[in-house]
Amino acid sequence: MQNTGRLFFVILLLMGIAGCAPQPPKLTVPTVQFKIVGMLTVVSAGKPTQRLRLVWQRQEGAHDVVEIKGPLGGTRARIEQDDGGATLRADGKVYEAINGEALAQRFLKVELPVRAFGYWLVGDAAPDAPAHIDYGDDGRMQSIVQHDWEVFYDVRDSQGRLVSLRARTNGIAVTLKINKWLALQ
Repeated sequence: MQNTGRLFFVILLLMGIAGCAPQPPKLTVPTVQFKIVGMLTVVSAGKPTQRLRLVWQRQEGAHDVVEIKGPLGGTRARIEQDDGGATLRADGKVYEAINGEALAQRFLKVELPVRAFGYWLVGDAAPDAPAHIDYGDDGRMQSIVQHDWEVFYDVRDSQGRLVSLRARTNGIAVTLKINKWLALQ
């Protein structure tokens, strides 16, 4: 049933893009709150590979807190993002921007759709752009194309939670290996 609803939404979205139907209803922010601990690997053409340990927390209202950890576990950088903007704290300095994407560009030197990744982690499309989604026989998202990124859901645990995600776009490849999921109450 859920698959049918998503398929119907995708069809309406595609029809809306073609100008053949009214715009689909606006998506709402997922109510899923989570905290993950994992390793993010970023490969960008002509740049050294970056491996970052991170802790990502999604709080109520799509308030994201992403901590990038150093080799000994200390926080190297902290990005906080919500509808009001984003803040990066690193090296004793504070940087502000309209969104996490601008901060990721400055800190990682790579354009990453930070807000969209928060949605993709829980198997949802970001509400700010059209998406093409492929579902497996089990009804779970296998891949999504959105914001010019192709995202692949490689491995899930026994509870269906994401363990490994790959994403790529224009010379950039990102892999996220999730070591731990923690539910927030």
